[in-house]
Amino acid sequence: KLGFTKPKADLIIIDEAHRSTSKSFQALIKEYPEAYIIGLTATPCRSDGKGLGNIYEDLIEVESIKKLTELGYLVPSRIVAPTIPDLEGIKVIAGDYEKKSLSAKMNDPKLIGDIVMHWEKFAQGRPTIVFACSIAHSKHIRNIFLNSNIPAGHIDGEMNELDREEQLDLLHRGKIKVLSNCQVLTEGWDEPKVSCVILARPTKSYGLYLQMVGRSLRIFPPDKKDTLIIDHSGCVYEHSFPDDEPNWSLSKSITKEPKKREKKPIEKQPLTCLNCFCVYSPQRDFPECPECNFLPTKQEKILLIKQGRLVELAPNVHCVTPNEKKNFFAQLLYYSRQKKFKDGWASYVFRTKYGHWPYNKKVEPMYTSKEVRNFIRYYFIKQAKSKAQT
Repeated sequence: KLGFTKPKADLIIIDEAHRSTSKSFQALIKEYPEAYIIGLTATPCRSDGKGLGNIYEDLIEVESIKKLTELGYLVPSRIVAPTIPDLEGIKVIAGDYEKKSLSAKMNDPKLIGDIVMHWEKFAQGRPTIVFACSIAHSKHIRNIFLNSNIPAGHIDGEMNELDREEQLDLLHRGKIKVLSNCQVLTEGWDEPKVSCVILARPTKSYGLYLQMVGRSLRIFPPDKKDTLIIDHSGCVYEHSFPDDEPNWSLSKSITKEPKKREKKPIEKQPLTCLNCFCVYSPQRDFPECPECNFLPTKQEKILLIKQGRLVELAPNVHCVTPNEKKNFFAQLLYYSRQKKFKDGWASYVFRTKYGHWPYNKKVEPMYTSKEVRNFIRYYFIKQAKSKAQT
């Protein structure tokens, strides 16, 4: 029973309709057996994998995130994934990670320090919300931001309403830059000026992932051009990009069969740029990173991340970091100037090793190590043999 005198109704409209199977909504629906039921939600799926077909007969998709972005009703998203947690051993209960073990894993001082460091590097002062695993985790994140002299706050479901509203008002007025939360801001909250989301809460739930990301997709003219998603959770590799167009269904939570039943070809999987950590899908005609134009080598392309783990990494293959390439070129420059070669010689030798020209030629020369001298010796021998054959 509802516990109050019910009004007459021929039509019931349920917001956040993905919760329609909850006890409270089920009690309401049973009180109106003859009424028409309309459910509204951006994510018609449940975290436990069960569908909504026992309540609704038809599903009408008004528009997708991708289309709404193209029409200017939502802002585009940029994703960086500088760290990915190791979730091996975390149990999955009712369709999502077990909360206590997940919180213990994510509430690591090193991981939280990375969150602050990468916010300073990528967010550049954007109004930000953080999704944490637990109340203790959220408070820890807030405290580390404060210790770094970054105005930050925290809210959770156990705080009284006035305290929560005070924190939200501070974010709205720009008095704090970062607001960390646990299970409060995932849905039903609107603050369009937020232009950065930090995902510090891994989840198996596609709906929860979209709800978290969706908090920052709203437009806020004239200054908000996009939103930044800093993924410390592995969600983008678990669920792919927010503007993907899934095949929603009432009988299932979501029919993304290709993703679950067969692995996508490696060239179509999300790729983290080794230079700027932007997450993108390489295209045949545009293989470069869309943010910094970094072009990975064939060896680097296999460093793809999926479901929080490194996969497709061939045995004994070392994927060279941008800093290693920079140092190699700097040592070539030192050698070329010592031998009074032109700087173009260093660029050409670099291209011989890595298959592309140096991205940054304005580096300080470094003393040439024995390893690099050995490569130069190999290069000269190769050149001599090539000339002898011609």
